[in-house]
Amino acid sequence: MEKTLDVKIKLKSVIKHADMGSETAVLHTKGVLYIKEKTHFLRYREEVEGMGSVDHTIKIKEDEALIIRSGAVSMRQPLKIGEGLAGTYTSPYGQMDTVTTLHRCEVDWQDESGMGCLIIGYDLVMQGQAVGRFVLTFTLEEVR
Repeated sequence: MEKTLDVKIKLKSVIKHADMGSETAVLHTKGVLYIKEKTHFLRYREEVEGMGSVDHTIKIKEDEALIIRSGAVSMRQPLKIGEGLAGTYTSPYGQMDTVTTLHRCEVDWQDESGMGCLIIGYDLVMQGQAVGRFVLTFTLEEVR
């Protein structure tokens, strides 16, 4: 089974910082959801204030995920439940090494209603320093 769908996206990002409180941000945008077998790919563009546009690709398959960003900032971060995996984050200020441990990876897409969500929760370490726990919730609605 393969399908490509135009979707409206509401991304809620919650970050519980290692050394401070928490932070929540919400982004509304449009993108494309591509479903192939048990793998879901979500692509969208975000305008980052003062930096420019960033293209995002999120890939989720069972107990693993991959976050790829390109543009004003670049990131390639593989994620797998219970494993610390190395990645990179590059901004205009240089490249940093990252390690993430995935603790939540969920897909709930309903073909009948054309609605669903993707959830990725992970702990991030950057340059050896704990940054915090991130939970990304993508609420999707097919544009029909």
